[in-house]
Amino acid sequence: MKATQTHIQTLSIGLDDGTAASLEAINKKFSAVKRNPCKLIQLDGQWHTMLLDSSENQAVRPVLATLRHRIQRYEYAFMARKHSVSESAKEHKTILDLIQDRKQKKAAQVVQAQWLNSLKILKPLIKPKVD
Repeated sequence: MKATQTHIQTLSIGLDDGTAASLEAINKKFSAVKRNPCKLIQLDGQWHTMLLDSSENQAVRPVLATLRHRIQRYEYAFMARKHSVSESAKEHKTILDLIQDRKQKKAAQVVQAQWLNSLKILKPLIKPKVD
């Protein structure tokens, strides 16, 4: 997770008002979706892509795109959980607020916590069953 934190700290994200408003709008749609994991994955992807598009560090984009592709089926299971979606929406808002307040280090900590929480939820789904 230290790599994730380092990437966020070095993203140099500077959000203009239009991008911040778009991120807020996407997150509102995200939190309003009910029982549609495919739509949630789409909106979550849009949110993260738009956030990364605001970064000066474009090297991290292909790395995260590859990672998202590899975990897609697990992301579906994650998005099927109502509690996971509401938590993700809250975390998106917190990350956006911190970046707007120029608190990159704290934003990185929230992203790291978001990843760890997601892994905790998904671990039972990934763990191979022993007969």
